[in-house]
Amino acid sequence: MRTIAILNFKGGVGKTVTTATLACLLAKRKKRVLAIDADSQGNLSQYFGVEPTEDDTCTTMELLTSGAGYYPDFVTPTCIDDVDVIPADIRLLAADVDATVRGEAHRDAIESLRLALEEDAGDPDSYDYLLIDCPPALSTACAAALIAADEVIIPIRLDAFSTGGMSNLVFQINNMRRINPRLRVRGVLVTQYTKTEEERQALEVLQNSPLPVFQTVIRFSKRVCAGTFAKMPLVEFSPWCAAAQDYRDLAEEILREDGEGRGKA
Repeated sequence: MRTIAILNFKGGVGKTVTTATLACLLAKRKKRVLAIDADSQGNLSQYFGVEPTEDDTCTTMELLTSGAGYYPDFVTPTCIDDVDVIPADIRLLAADVDATVRGEAHRDAIESLRLALEEDAGDPDSYDYLLIDCPPALSTACAAALIAADEVIIPIRLDAFSTGGMSNLVFQINNMRRINPRLRVRGVLVTQYTKTEEERQALEVLQNSPLPVFQTVIRFSKRVCAGTFAKMPLVEFSPWCAAAQDYRDLAEEILREDGEGRGKA
């Protein structure tokens, strides 16, 4: 099982769209996926039609504050076959307060869950991928995600503010490697690409940097925004828009690197 955190401290770069879309596309390739919503905005949960109620205890908040426990207790099936989710909502902010008041970071909760999933790897119903949609800040949930992750995917827009924040992001990832030596940057993913001259130049600079960069570039599409109103993963809402087609190429690139690419879904 591969555990991948989708992370950028800059908002609006496509973290949640990337997480939801990759989960759907991997599931179409007969991979079982568990997605963890680690953002208190709960947008990933909403994409999959899962919105916790006030009494719901199957959430990332409970996972962090009570420990992994028996992991199926936290998992909710989604509207997509072979994709399950641990949902989140605004109550996840309480995990940070709880950690501060009690002096506990709850940082090993997702790692404990990952280890429990690894133990079930031989089960036909075990997960192939654990995808974590991280918040745009180094919160309790984000730290727990990086401690559990094997890899980080960094979605980025090619504007001055997003690219300017990369050094801080990479610094924080490298810091987390002192706790989790497995952690590596899988790749920087350019999103919302419009092919302006400024973006072309920024892409060239990025590709010549020491960071790994995905060959796939996700083009800008108005259908991405429309899909958020429909609360549907992009490849379900608008499967043939430019961005959806690019995400298929991304899934193929990831599976090919994992030794399992088999043509487009």
